[in-house]
Amino acid sequence: MKVEKVLSRFAAAPEDEGELRRLARAVGDELSRQRLEILQSFRAGLARIHRRDSRSFASGYIASLLDVVAEYEVSVRQAYDAKELQRLAVREDWREILFALEAGPRLPSELAVAAGKDRPSITRILKRLRMAGLVQAYADGSIDGRMRPHRLTLDGRRLVEMLQRQVPDGVERGIRVAVSLFHHLATHTSSSALELDALARTVLDDTEAAAAVNTWARRAKEAGLLTELSPVRPTRSSEAGPQYHLAPPHRGDADPPSTLDSRNSALWHGIPDILTQIADRRDQDVPVYVRTSTGAWGAWAYALQNRDATGMSRTIVDGDILSGTVEPPDRPFDLVYDDPEVIEIDREQPTMQAFMAQADEKFAVSSGGESVPDDFISLELTPSNKDGQ
Repeated sequence: MKVEKVLSRFAAAPEDEGELRRLARAVGDELSRQRLEILQSFRAGLARIHRRDSRSFASGYIASLLDVVAEYEVSVRQAYDAKELQRLAVREDWREILFALEAGPRLPSELAVAAGKDRPSITRILKRLRMAGLVQAYADGSIDGRMRPHRLTLDGRRLVEMLQRQVPDGVERGIRVAVSLFHHLATHTSSSALELDALARTVLDDTEAAAAVNTWARRAKEAGLLTELSPVRPTRSSEAGPQYHLAPPHRGDADPPSTLDSRNSALWHGIPDILTQIADRRDQDVPVYVRTSTGAWGAWAYALQNRDATGMSRTIVDGDILSGTVEPPDRPFDLVYDDPEVIEIDREQPTMQAFMAQADEKFAVSSGGESVPDDFISLELTPSNKDGQ
């Protein structure tokens, strides 16, 4: 909602509680965007409203919002100025001065000779670099105070090191977004294109970053690193675009890597049969939530994408619980533990307590005669599957 529209609606009904809340929400939303020109408009509009009546509750509330916006505007302006000055500091002619100071303190006259510039030009450049916090002048008793030597600050030295790496900005941004997207998938099992687009926009600070995600996804799929999920039946989640997850750590019919422990290795072969056992006990399709480990979640995700008719099944690993990114759905679902020993530990965990209490059916995968709790249905990981045969 535009600033003027929000302010005009409030001005028309200044004592309306709903309009007051709407104004506060608009201010809060704008603070996170850090758009200096919009914050200035908000501050000016709030100041106009505040001057009309200083005795009402609404006016006091507006005064508080005005203080918040004014303080935040100062902070944003300082950050903006610092960022802009650092951007200017990497201009080619200014870069010379930063590199010249890398070897140690130098006088302005020495810098002028080294850069082939006149003294006033060097003085102006040094002033801007000092404002950006990249260089500092210091007193030396043996030298006239008007001829103080300059040296790099810690931030200035870091900037010089970054410039010397000579990594093009586009390459650095590409590396940054690729790492962020892969890290997101590694911790969330799968993610929609819409979620990845939002992440890329945040990382790159660019509203047009969706193109970067499309390119990344295409190249990652070509390299066999990424799989695009295609639900058996369309669901509301499909409105967010395709679902992606990291490809399983094997190719074709090859065995999974030897780094997986024996149980996880057995699960790679046995999960399809486990899902069949669950389906045989159910007369309807419901999501399956699988409590698993980081070593086996890829196997479950890979199998569920081909067997899940609801489009809502997912895995639950320790990271999901610790970050609070998973909770029971508001519809019937089944809960599966692929390791019975984890059940007793999870009974003390509030998130998993809720899952156990709300699940329609609870299953535990048993291998080699393992016992499962009485309130869980045993699913057999057969010896042939256990051995990976």
